[in-house]
Amino acid sequence: MIVAAGHTHKGKRKNNEDSFAVGNNFAIVADGMGGHSKGEVASNMAVEHIKGCLTALSEISEKSIVEAVASANKAILERAAFDKSVSDMGTTVVMCSWADDKVIVANVGDSRCYLCSKKKIVQITTDHSYVQSLVDTGKITAKEAENRSDKNIILRAVGCEEEVEVDTFNICVKKGDVLVLCSDGLSGAVPDDDIRKIAQSDGNIDEITKMLVDKAYQNGGTDNITAVLVKF
Repeated sequence: MIVAAGHTHKGKRKNNEDSFAVGNNFAIVADGMGGHSKGEVASNMAVEHIKGCLTALSEISEKSIVEAVASANKAILERAAFDKSVSDMGTTVVMCSWADDKVIVANVGDSRCYLCSKKKIVQITTDHSYVQSLVDTGKITAKEAENRSDKNIILRAVGCEEEVEVDTFNICVKKGDVLVLCSDGLSGAVPDDDIRKIAQSDGNIDEITKMLVDKAYQNGGTDNITAVLVKF
């Protein structure tokens, strides 16, 4: 039986601009930006809009996921056009949809999806960030990227441009595998192998998800922290 759960914490920030949703066969995490309540508006709009699009479908495909994100992008832009108080808002999105052992993963921005087995952790998504672009072009190493002060600069977001480019990935999972969807408040605070170890813990998935978020807070918690776990 596939089980999923999510947990979020504002960390040491004043507001929590992250949002998430867990459905019968999909999960979404969004990390808003724009400051004050703007990020919260954008991330919530993206999650609720995508959730509404996917809930109405009998079968979720790559195409329907891309269309749902594009629709959310349009909705956020339209809201920003008539409400100047949120004119510069945007959000990351990472999500997955599953049918038995087949999973579709999609992302825009630097929120991540990891696949955790008993022995290893694999980052499925690639960050759409300035620092990742430096790694990709060989200008810095992945290790150097961890301590860059500009690692929060993202190159793609939902609600910032007329067209949004969505990366999609098709993967197969095995019994016992765990998918972790998270904002950078978690991935930036908890080493990959610790994410794997906690995600693979025995026990209630709600408690395990909270343990993962609590670990990020204990390690600094300077950003909003959100995690969704899907156990197969």
